[in-house]
Amino acid sequence: MEGLADRREEMRRVISALEQDGFSLVVVEGPEGVGKTTLLRELKRVKGGMWHSCSESDAPFQGIRELLKSVGREDVLSSAYGTVLSVYGIHRATGILLAEVSRRGDLDGDVFAGMLTAVQAFVRDSLSMLDSEQEGYLSSLEYGDYRIVVARGSMIDLVAIVKGMEEYALKSELLRTLREFEEAHGSLLENWDGNVSRIPMKPYLEKFLESGREGEIMLTSAIDGFMAILKEFPVIIDDVHWLDARSREFLRLLLVKSAGEDAGKFVISVNSEFPIPEEVEAFLGDPRCTTVYLGNLDEKNVVEFLDFHYPDNLFSKAFFEDIRRCTGGNPLRILNLMEKLRREGLVYEQDGFWHGTGVNCEDSTISLPEIPGDERELLETAAAMGFITLDFLTEVLEVKKLKAFKFLRRVEKMGIMERRGDVYVFTHESIRNEVLKRASHVPEDVLEVAAEYYLEKGEKNKAALILERIDPERAAELYGEMAKESVQNSRLREAAARYAKAYSLSGNKEYALKAGRLYMTIGEYGKAAGMFEKVMDVPEGLEGYVTARAFMGEETETGDEFLKHKAQAIIKYLRGDFKGALEHARVALRIKEDFELLVIAGDSAMTLGEEYKGYFEKARESVRDTADRLILMRKELGELIQRGHLDDVLYRIDDAIELARSAGSWKEVAALLNLKANALIAKGRKEEGLMTFFQALRYAEMVGDPNLTSILLGNIGIEFMNKGEYEKALKYQMKVLRIFQAASNRHGVAFTKLDMGQSYLGMGEWGLAKRYLSEALEELRKVGDVTTELYTEFHLLAAEFVQSFDCETGRKMREIYGRYRDMEDLLGLMALALIQALVDRICGWKSAAIDDMREHRELLTEFGRDILDLLEKNRSDVKIKNALLRELIERAGIQEKDNIGKK
Repeated sequence: MEGLADRREEMRRVISALEQDGFSLVVVEGPEGVGKTTLLRELKRVKGGMWHSCSESDAPFQGIRELLKSVGREDVLSSAYGTVLSVYGIHRATGILLAEVSRRGDLDGDVFAGMLTAVQAFVRDSLSMLDSEQEGYLSSLEYGDYRIVVARGSMIDLVAIVKGMEEYALKSELLRTLREFEEAHGSLLENWDGNVSRIPMKPYLEKFLESGREGEIMLTSAIDGFMAILKEFPVIIDDVHWLDARSREFLRLLLVKSAGEDAGKFVISVNSEFPIPEEVEAFLGDPRCTTVYLGNLDEKNVVEFLDFHYPDNLFSKAFFEDIRRCTGGNPLRILNLMEKLRREGLVYEQDGFWHGTGVNCEDSTISLPEIPGDERELLETAAAMGFITLDFLTEVLEVKKLKAFKFLRRVEKMGIMERRGDVYVFTHESIRNEVLKRASHVPEDVLEVAAEYYLEKGEKNKAALILERIDPERAAELYGEMAKESVQNSRLREAAARYAKAYSLSGNKEYALKAGRLYMTIGEYGKAAGMFEKVMDVPEGLEGYVTARAFMGEETETGDEFLKHKAQAIIKYLRGDFKGALEHARVALRIKEDFELLVIAGDSAMTLGEEYKGYFEKARESVRDTADRLILMRKELGELIQRGHLDDVLYRIDDAIELARSAGSWKEVAALLNLKANALIAKGRKEEGLMTFFQALRYAEMVGDPNLTSILLGNIGIEFMNKGEYEKALKYQMKVLRIFQAASNRHGVAFTKLDMGQSYLGMGEWGLAKRYLSEALEELRKVGDVTTELYTEFHLLAAEFVQSFDCETGRKMREIYGRYRDMEDLLGLMALALIQALVDRICGWKSAAIDDMREHRELLTEFGRDILDLLEKNRSDVKIKNALLRELIERAGIQEKDNIGKK
């Protein structure tokens, strides 16, 4: 294989791994210059595939774009984006247009005119047919390749025209903008005289058209499209440590899905001087992952390498030793040294051998092709900047357009630089460093002009890259400004990375604290701990470090009483010890009020059946940012589900999910999708709910949260149990049990054993059911979860009752049922009411049976589900898969000749 004389064995290992059935990931690791890029390029030539060689200046999603572009499938990503073309503010009462911002150049004139007509008709007719007075209502209309998205305020409607898919952040941002404007100008709107110039709305709308806001990636649709391409092509990524942050998120989700479906091939290279990105590192323990290390060449391989590249020459022993000594066996340095020695006439042939004259080890640096002197100055400027663009060459350096094109084509053809969108970047960081080392001088004023040029164009990221070299403090300020903008737009992951960069440039502790806090809010506790560790000499840094480590389940020694109890509260909460969590949280809260502790205390108290509202009320008063707001929204929605207010939940939860997505908080997305799935199932939309559980599971696996993953696997098991697919349910439940046992999560173990007990009840395995229900009850009594304890004890008694039909056991069930009514868990009460009604009938307690069935029926009706009137009507077409219910119904004598419930 071309250029791989010394790497044939490594290439064989890579290809062998790729040819295995199912999913495979190959990590090619080694220091700079050992041939990683050459190996991957040769692999691309031989096997084909999607290809991207990363650079430090990659723009958001650049890596994914380039991979798709390499196989001509840019449509996969472009169809997942939405570009906001226009936004209109309309006065609801009069229909008058208050403000408008547009990218009219992106719309054909006829299309634009038709779009205006469609907007007017949509606002006037379509919404009026709905609940037009409903504030906060969102709807959308397709118009060819475009979408019209409408958000309704109390006095204003916002209408956005989007090309492609709607971005996740757009809907919540429209609503947020509406609320901000109406709060700020409510009195003006209420007393408005019709003069449009008095309404200062346009500045509120301009942010929707800001440069770089192409739209957030639609992860699910784009991943599914990408998976289809993986059937044809492997993914090959060179220098993955430089892959942009958003592409890394995409890659992580893609790897999770591919590994789960056992499909897809991935080959990536990483410089061993850099840590392997955590998105990839998580897969290194997978047996389907192969690591191929490329080191410097040993003596034998150096001989083979020289024989391959110089097949007609023999090297004298002294010359060979000089080459090895100066290069350390690094392939790139060997080639550079030989090229320089030959070019300068320091190599001669004598007696059939090559000899070197005065070999200088400093000559083993990277060799650059010769280019004209004036173009070399341009290349040196590009190296100093880190990139170059055509507009900078022509507008700032005043290079004639034809000459600029020729220069860019030349460096691209020579392999020095390559094009990424509108930017040209160096193909390898070592080449850039070599250009800088050899540069005569790049005046700082040129870089200052370049930075100002990009600042004037609003391209702060490019300006910051340049300023990193000449003014790190100013670059840090820019990254700080961009981070603040990212926070305002709820792009928290992006903001965290920018604050971290600002800290690395300036050492400003405020940046480290902000980065750490943001990493905490999106659930990346390892990164958070890393940032806080740098500033542990300040109280906020120490608290952040201890808190982050606690969320990772790790203890931290500290003499601070508040931090000691806070850490214990978090760790016990994560392990399901809610009684212990509440005790430690109360102690810590007496010392200092804290948002995380208030939420943990409230959630623990609610689980234990104690007063919890006060904790959540105080938490609302101390909300700091989007992430805090998301946590409280999730807790409130969970409480509404428990109380049976499902319509409220389904009306509000999509906005919360969109807010979490736009913030990049995938953990919150998973948790909210879990709540949505529970609400859908409670409303009788079972298949939709089950699919939503699987969608949530994908996000939980992506962030690597074992606790949330276990909850979702358990909920999927419960839904299969409710469908009567008990064996399938038990497979999920046993997997969850192992995870909770490994994590020492007693509450999780108890819940899972309860689920397994109910599965065995459904199968009619009374002995196994009683075993798991008894073990669950024992655990629940230790952790103090009164509600679930009563629910479990009721089912344990039901298992005993169905074996003996002893009405004394029925009376105990009736007592438990009466106590459960006070728990405000309407969904649980609904399940118990049906069983208790059947027990009442068997034991001849007719009045109680009627009351209990009425309660069951009322709850079913409230939740909008179909009901089976088992006590009053005989149905021959009813198939009851649950053995417990079937036994109780038969014993109650409900079916007559029709054999209701018989398979």
